[in-house]
Amino acid sequence: MENVYKWAANLSEMYSLLEDEQSKRLFWARLQYDCEPNMENAIKLFELGDIDAAESFHWWSQITERAKMLLQKGKKLFLYGASGVGQRIGEYLLKQGADFYAYCARNHEKYVNGVLGKAVYDPEYVFEHCQECYVLICSAESSEEIYDILMARHFPETQVMFWVRLVIHKTLTEHRYFELSESLFNGKAFIDAGCYDLETSICFADWCGKKYSKIIAFEPDPKNFQKCCDIAKGAGLRIELLSSGLSEKSGEKTFSARSASGSRIVGDEPMPADGKRRNTGSEVIQIKTAALDDVATETEVGFIKMDIEGAELDALYGAKNTIVRDKPLLAVCVYHKSGDILAIMDYLHCVLPEYRFKLRHYNGAGVVGSETVLYAFVPTSQS
Repeated sequence: MENVYKWAANLSEMYSLLEDEQSKRLFWARLQYDCEPNMENAIKLFELGDIDAAESFHWWSQITERAKMLLQKGKKLFLYGASGVGQRIGEYLLKQGADFYAYCARNHEKYVNGVLGKAVYDPEYVFEHCQECYVLICSAESSEEIYDILMARHFPETQVMFWVRLVIHKTLTEHRYFELSESLFNGKAFIDAGCYDLETSICFADWCGKKYSKIIAFEPDPKNFQKCCDIAKGAGLRIELLSSGLSEKSGEKTFSARSASGSRIVGDEPMPADGKRRNTGSEVIQIKTAALDDVATETEVGFIKMDIEGAELDALYGAKNTIVRDKPLLAVCVYHKSGDILAIMDYLHCVLPEYRFKLRHYNGAGVVGSETVLYAFVPTSQS
């Protein structure tokens, strides 16, 4: 029981370190979603996100009302995408009294028992019965691809709906990780952990007016790394690209390589004999890992961004000396693992008690429950 009181005191302390009201509201919304990841709680996060998200929220209300109208008219509404996102959307619609006919998915054979009591059809069904079918695209990552497939098969465009209106990616990228004032960056090195396609590094160089010593970028996915190398040649960046993942210490880890966003460390377990993860088609490989403290021994670090699919806390363990020495601005994703927001805030506060925190949420990718970023900084009066 004593541990419960300690936990409550710790929770209160983390909350007190948040610098503004938006961060405090996001703190509770993030915890609520982590405890119960349903659409109601996802919507609370979306409402606290960027301006474009507010428009999306009104769009969702229209979708719900349209689903009810289609039900009354006897039309067949299909949710295209039966994975976690589609399931949460289905649950939400049913709770709102907006019933739907069924799911459809390209991997429909995977769902022999259906989803939420609904059958999962081959998409061919909606193509063959397009006069009576409507489609709500529920995929988080493949919405444009699905739309293109529907259009290529001459499915009526007026019968296609998106759960989340697509937001211009450039707008998202310009703001994500760069919410705090330029004055908080002091012209030292920028660490881009999980650089994917160098877009964040390029935005960083513009954000700080190219006033930085160098960029150290980490990308362990082999194909993504090669893409970064090609982009870097013409980007005009002072950059050091490393084909390793960040972790607590140097070594090797098992890695799920998707050659896209979402590649991630999957643990220390041995690599499967066939090099494939079930149900994903991702290639499982062994990658090298490095501790930032070993990489930045002679580099002053001013800003660290981490978006590494759940490996953030381990990477921060390996950056302890750098954080204490340089007191850098941090932008760390805290949505990949439930509880990361508390674990990461608690760790950073223990390592550097001067840190204060802000939270921001971004909705441009249209992914349920993402993307919440924790900013840690030393107030200018203390730096």
